[in-house]
Amino acid sequence: MVTAVWDELSKTTTTATNALGNNSLSQAIEQSTTAIQLLRNQFVTLLEIRATAWAKAGNSSKELEDALTMVDIAPHCSTGYLRSSTLYANLGYQKSAVEILEKGVDNVPHHDPQYISLVQNAMIAQMQLRRRVDFITTCPPEIVCIILDKVSMDDLYDCICVSTTWRKIIVHHPYRWKTFKISDFKSNSVELLLPVVSPYIEELHVWGSQTFIGKQLTVIQTNQFSRLRSLNINHEPYTSQSSILVFLYMKESSIPFQKSEIS
Repeated sequence: MVTAVWDELSKTTTTATNALGNNSLSQAIEQSTTAIQLLRNQFVTLLEIRATAWAKAGNSSKELEDALTMVDIAPHCSTGYLRSSTLYANLGYQKSAVEILEKGVDNVPHHDPQYISLVQNAMIAQMQLRRRVDFITTCPPEIVCIILDKVSMDDLYDCICVSTTWRKIIVHHPYRWKTFKISDFKSNSVELLLPVVSPYIEELHVWGSQTFIGKQLTVIQTNQFSRLRSLNINHEPYTSQSSILVFLYMKESSIPFQKSEIS
């Protein structure tokens, strides 16, 4: 079948070329248009094959990339819309799933065999978008804690910015914040998270340069660390002046202070 397609493409291209040489412009346009359509159909078929392979390999981002390319290459074909909308929905991007399906409904001809599926999927996606479940507010607290335990510090900061409700639930996690570790090797999100959860930290570990540590000490002094019981600082290098300042602060706060040097 593949050989037949390429034979037909070669034949049509030759006919178009000859027609152009004979100044038969209408025939050249007709034949070249037919060849382009054949080539487009074959391109979409190859993209669908590769997208399926990406799916089996577990690479959803590459699969989505090929699905969206199908939409760009063949905007009047339902295949790319259906595949990309399913991927968007599976990845949690319900709004994007609705948008791509609505685009498909607008662009795909009604006689397309999958047009009905496009319309039905668009209606289902719209209903699901309106009925999205907020797991933070609907799941039992113990389930939410299990989920949050698996979330990175970077993502946790993004989560607390979602809404006031999410922020309240996340920062009141019963034990996630008991030990907090921060260094100047980590992203800025972790640093921004520190003052937010300061009232719940019992043990704080700080690694980094003198400048970075000084900045975190300012955060400690200007925020409420009411539960802080231990502060461990690793630094390079650490001046005697900095040591005295930290020692005086910890002594005044009655907090055990451990000073470690990194060679």
